[in-house]
Amino acid sequence: MSVMRLILSCVVVLFLFAQSAAFAVPPGFVTREIPIGAPTAAVTFDDAGMLYVVESAVYFENATNLHVVAPSGMIVSTATITGEDPDNFFVGGVAYDFVDGRILVTDNAGSGRLYSFDEAGNRETIADGIQFITDVAVRSSGEIFVSTATTAGEVLAVDRATGSTVSALGGLAFGAGLAFEADGDLVVQDVAYDAQFNPSGSLRRLPISESESGLQFGAPEALVSGANSSYGVVITTPNENEYFATGRGGLYRYSGTPLGESLFAGSGGEDHFSSAIAFHPGVDSFAAFAGAGGGKIVYAAQAAFGVEDDFLTVITPAEPTDFNSSGLIDLADLEVWAAGFGMAAPGRNQGDANADGAVTGDDFLTWQRSYQQDLPPVQALFNGMQIPEPNSMLLFAFSGAIFLARVFLRVH
Repeated sequence: MSVMRLILSCVVVLFLFAQSAAFAVPPGFVTREIPIGAPTAAVTFDDAGMLYVVESAVYFENATNLHVVAPSGMIVSTATITGEDPDNFFVGGVAYDFVDGRILVTDNAGSGRLYSFDEAGNRETIADGIQFITDVAVRSSGEIFVSTATTAGEVLAVDRATGSTVSALGGLAFGAGLAFEADGDLVVQDVAYDAQFNPSGSLRRLPISESESGLQFGAPEALVSGANSSYGVVITTPNENEYFATGRGGLYRYSGTPLGESLFAGSGGEDHFSSAIAFHPGVDSFAAFAGAGGGKIVYAAQAAFGVEDDFLTVITPAEPTDFNSSGLIDLADLEVWAAGFGMAAPGRNQGDANADGAVTGDDFLTWQRSYQQDLPPVQALFNGMQIPEPNSMLLFAFSGAIFLARVFLRVH
């Protein structure tokens, strides 16, 4: 282990959810870490925001760990889970099964199996004989779907009572991630490889309708082709054409009409690969500066080529007054506000807290109300509190802020 990695691990352990600067994200989003202590194979959320994490099993061992992580980022329980194959446990995907409150886990070892675990690690086998089984997802109507990763990959609907399967979509290369739209349609991630083993990802939407005879599957719709992502996909704005997916180079965002791919977090390099991913929605859209109500993405940022993170990376929208997207509302944000004061057409990352197209005293007061100290920053200066030495611009900002605040209070 390198000195830098050792230092990073110590910091993560001591400061849970400490900010990570490993892979920059766009302004308005904050990156943090959840220490797991081992590489992660798959993750999923339940409806309450509890995160379930399955570690990657060691080769030639058929046991691994299932962690339950609270919304605060604290691991609240850990259980050992085992597969039926005596030699290996190749975890492909996990999903929260709201029907019985258990965790579905796919195991590509041996003949390929789909398990159901409770938080204590007690196992039930739902299906057997699904070779190259990969991801798993549960539709809002309760049906279970899995994908298979082979040159003749497909999506299968699994009968939870009998374990029997019905093909919902064929013609895949190495079927990977699954995610359901709010209307019940299924988004399927697929990946093909060329002769040099370079991946080329794609997204398809499989229309699914309900009838008295059961689910009906329509013709798939191509969403994206030739993409960098090839591992997992989540839907952040259902039915509004916005997806996030992992793969070569990091975490990618797909948005617009037609869908366009853009690197959201990562290096973009071929020696970098992101894998497991899950999303928990908030009451607001997952958008820049949406605050805690915007939900969160959790993913394994680096999971291949000899370097595997022993923590998970969390991306959340920054608060509206966290102008520098540091995860803290502090004096550094006031300096951003000062630099942006009077700027033409500023963004929120330049101090426009209320998004009215101007950086004014109103934005200062909004920042001040959310400032995380016992005393307002200007008052703190004159009470001898220990704060960093401000530069000339910050001193100017303080003076101007006092004047603007007084004017604001007189006219309101």
